[in-house]
Amino acid sequence: MYCPGETPFTLAEVWAMASANPARALGLTGRGVIEAGARADLCVAEWEDGSEGRLRMVTALVGGAEV
Repeated sequence: MYCPGETPFTLAEVWAMASANPARALGLTGRGVIEAGARADLCVAEWEDGSEGRLRMVTALVGGAEV
């Protein structure tokens, strides 16, 4: 994921825009959130070395299992 230049949004806000908000808009329950009882599909990312504009995928979980 790459976001060129400055953005007025925090990483948490961007993540909500990409997950929780669309799930809510589509009426999908247990999706777009990390909480007990929710689907266990998750992507884990971290900032690339020396950059606050690029994220590197670390791992993915589907149904709670690492893939």
